[in-house]
Amino acid sequence: MICLQRWPTARILSALISFLVSSAALSFEPPVDTPAAVSTLGPASPMVGIAGAGDHLVAVGLRGVILYSPDDGRNWQQSRSPVSVDLVAVTFPTPELGWAVGHQGVILHSVDGGRSWKRQLSGKQIKDLFLASTPAPQAASTEGDADQAWLAESLPTLPLMDVWFQDARTGYAIGAFNLLLRTDDGGEHWAYASAQIDNPDKLHLYSIRGDAHDLYIAGERGLVLRLDPADGRFKALPSPYRGTFFGIALNKTGVLTIFGMRGNAYRSRDRGQTWEAERTKVQAGLVGGSNLEDGRAILVSQTGQVLIESPDTAQFQNLEGVLPLPYASLVITGNQIVLAGMAGLRLHALPAGVR
Repeated sequence: MICLQRWPTARILSALISFLVSSAALSFEPPVDTPAAVSTLGPASPMVGIAGAGDHLVAVGLRGVILYSPDDGRNWQQSRSPVSVDLVAVTFPTPELGWAVGHQGVILHSVDGGRSWKRQLSGKQIKDLFLASTPAPQAASTEGDADQAWLAESLPTLPLMDVWFQDARTGYAIGAFNLLLRTDDGGEHWAYASAQIDNPDKLHLYSIRGDAHDLYIAGERGLVLRLDPADGRFKALPSPYRGTFFGIALNKTGVLTIFGMRGNAYRSRDRGQTWEAERTKVQAGLVGGSNLEDGRAILVSQTGQVLIESPDTAQFQNLEGVLPLPYASLVITGNQIVLAGMAGLRLHALPAGVR
């Protein structure tokens, strides 16, 4: 038995601190390997991404929490999530098959409509993909060598910001510092594809959206890209703005809307060759968007505005009665919208005749 009276106070404190640190190290599990805790907040949990999955909805958010609703957002249940890192985007190309992405390069996959999830990829594996696709970094004798070495070491911690699937097999995930991943087998294998982007400054990539004909990426410092199927490269388009774009909305007729910082939104009817500025009347960042059945864009801001594009003019009208909370994304279901944000999930009815 240790006699505390014979130990100097400083030594006692040092021993206690060493014990606590070593105990914490033994018990610590990385968030990428730790399942999400059951949240008592339910739909009030901070949520970032939301998507339709057949006849139900799935939302993802902070600390790996995933919720699904079988009744258009009126009630929510928590799904089994294998990670506790923040999740920021989710997509379902079919009612059953879905993918979600988030921090530390996490990609999750669901085969049951979002009720349960398995991890397909994480940042450590992305680093391995990068090293396998790139000549090994040499001693940092040049700026390029130093950048490559830095990227290799940073990849395990870099976030993925968005995900999009053309169908059940072909999909893309994008993220910080020009990070692009591609799969052609439903995520069984992912390829490091950043070399296929015309983005020499390695700007962050925030949003990816496509249709049957085109696939677009929007990002930092006005970056807008479109996939050229002939050579498989994402090629830069003329940009109408030098600030960051956070999102893309693409309607059924191919009309493209990009939006981002300081309420800036632009519309293109010719696949991004020319742009028309849209008047939003807000100064906050526009961070999420979708399209109504009639093709009009609907956007949400960081300060709680929901904006609906006018039918005949290049401007947006503010949807009245929406609680001004910091929203991140939305999904349209029937005659209502479901808003996801830091205060959780909220339903709001669309005006009569708007769907």
